[in-house]
Amino acid sequence: MVPVSRKGRDGKTGSVPVPIGMDVLETLVPVLTGRAKDALLLERWRYMQVAGTIRWQRSGRGPWLSASELTRPWQAIRTRANLPDAIPYALRHSSIVRGIRANLPIRLVAALHDTSVQMIERHYSRWIADGLNELAVRAIVPLLADDDRIIQLACAR
Repeated sequence: MVPVSRKGRDGKTGSVPVPIGMDVLETLVPVLTGRAKDALLLERWRYMQVAGTIRWQRSGRGPWLSASELTRPWQAIRTRANLPDAIPYALRHSSIVRGIRANLPIRLVAALHDTSVQMIERHYSRWIADGLNELAVRAIVPLLADDDRIIQLACAR
């Protein structure tokens, strides 16, 4: 379950179910074991300043509250992946493109990414057109037999 975005003014709440593969599930099992079923998957350490000092101590774990909290961890991720120019939004973008290229219904792609069909059509029309072209190519009915002989079709008289 992925929480809906906090964008806009309508104060949306809830989550969107996103299917994952067995490879991802197997990787997550050690992290999930012993945690509450409704616990957030991605958490970070929270700190609080020790009263009367300049020292900070861990006070628990919680979700990211703003995009700026991702800056340092993202730099480490880019370094480890050897992708110095990658931005977090690229993950969402590539996921949308993969969904379109897999010929998922645009409404489903939009719902999985907490966005509108109009946004997908406006910004990803290139991939939609490519995907439709691939569908059209797969729908071609061969007119020649496998041995390249021309087959005479019956004529209406």
